[in-house]
Amino acid sequence: MEDKSRFIKSLRKSSNMDSNIYISVRNRKSLFGSSGAGCGLLDLSIEEWIDLFGTNGFEVVKYSKLPRPWITGVSFNALKNVVVTSMDRLIPINLAYMILFELKASS
Repeated sequence: MEDKSRFIKSLRKSSNMDSNIYISVRNRKSLFGSSGAGCGLLDLSIEEWIDLFGTNGFEVVKYSKLPRPWITGVSFNALKNVVVTSMDRLIPINLAYMILFELKASS
């Protein structure tokens, strides 16, 4: 997503104080790297995501690791994904590939 701030603002406009928003994102500081840079998109670190959510009217209730999506098919990437996904349980959250945020509208 090119304009992350605009997207988050649109979420804020359509939510109320009782809303909980769950959003999963890639972590720029992932141990195994994050994709997107090749197509001009910039991933953010956990800290940068927290700042972006706060700037746009959300408080982060909690965040956690989300398992990396599986790549299907038989290829080098699929085999690499099996290894990376297996190792994901061992890595600390700040180095995880995918992060799940629970957000609440701030007043």
